[in-house]
Amino acid sequence: MTARAVTVSMLKGGTTKSTVAAHTAEALSRQGKRVLAIDTDPNGHLTTNLGHNDRYYGDGPDLGDVILESGSATPNDIIVDTGLGFDLIPSTEALETVESNLRNQMQPSMALRENIVEPLLGDAYDHIVIDTHSSRNMLVNNAVVAAPNLLVPVTPEQGIYSGLRRTRERIIDPLQGKIGLDILAFVPNKLRSRIDQRTDDRELLQRICTDETLAAKVPNFAYISPEQWEAIDAGKLNPLPKPGIRFNKTIEKAYREQQTLGAYAPDDPGLEHWDEVAEIVIKGEVVRDD
Repeated sequence: MTARAVTVSMLKGGTTKSTVAAHTAEALSRQGKRVLAIDTDPNGHLTTNLGHNDRYYGDGPDLGDVILESGSATPNDIIVDTGLGFDLIPSTEALETVESNLRNQMQPSMALRENIVEPLLGDAYDHIVIDTHSSRNMLVNNAVVAAPNLLVPVTPEQGIYSGLRRTRERIIDPLQGKIGLDILAFVPNKLRSRIDQRTDDRELLQRICTDETLAAKVPNFAYISPEQWEAIDAGKLNPLPKPGIRFNKTIEKAYREQQTLGAYAPDDPGLEHWDEVAEIVIKGEVVRDD
C-alpha cells in the first residue's frame, strides 16, 4: 500500500472542504488505516466542528510552532485523538500570524512537508488529510506542496465555476509540472435537486461529467455517462439516479454533537459515498465501475 497525503482544496468558501476532510479521514479509518487530519485553515471549521474549541482558542503549542520551528514543540505535542478513528492537528487563532512568518523562511512552502508530513507519513500514519483555507495563502501553498494529491469539493451554487477556475489557474496549473500535483477526484456534494430538469445540480454534474479533462476524476457515485444523459432526457432512465453526495441534515446534527456522520449515524446510507472517496485516496485514482 502507498502511504498518501491529500489536500482538500477549492478557492471558494462554502464548498464543504472541512466536511470532505473530516469524512474522508473517517472513511479511511473505517478501512483500518492510520489517519491524521490537519486543519491549516485559520478559521478552524474542522477543529471546532469536531469539538476542539479549547485547542482553537488555547495558548499551548500549535501548528505554527512546529512548522516554523519557533520552539521545542514536536508534531506529537500538537496531535489530538478525536475519538472518531483518526487523529487531528487542530487549527488555532494564532495561525493568522503564521502567514507572515512563513514568508521569512528560506523555503516558505516546504515547512509543513519537512516538519510534519515527511516525519509522520508512512511511519506513524498511512494517510494524512489536510484541510485548507478558501483563499490562496502560504498555508495553502504549504498544504499542496506537502500533499500534492487534491480532493476538490464542488457544489451547485453561485460562484462555483469561478472558484474552480481560480483553483486550476492559481494552484493546479502552476504546480502540476513542478511537483507532480494531481487531482485525485472532484467531490460533488450538497446536491438536492432532480437532474432531469434544468437545475443547478444538473448543470454542475453535466459540466464535470462531459468535460474530457474532468470526467475521469468524477467518482462513480456522481458520474453520469453520455448515454445516461440521453436516456434521462428521453425519459427512459427509471428510477432516476440521485448522483453525488446529497445534502444531509444528519451531518449538521452530528456536528452539533461534535461527531462525524459515521459516529453519529453509522447506518446512514450516505456513508458509502465517503467510502468510495477513501478508496480513491488509497488507490490514488478513480477506478470506473464496469
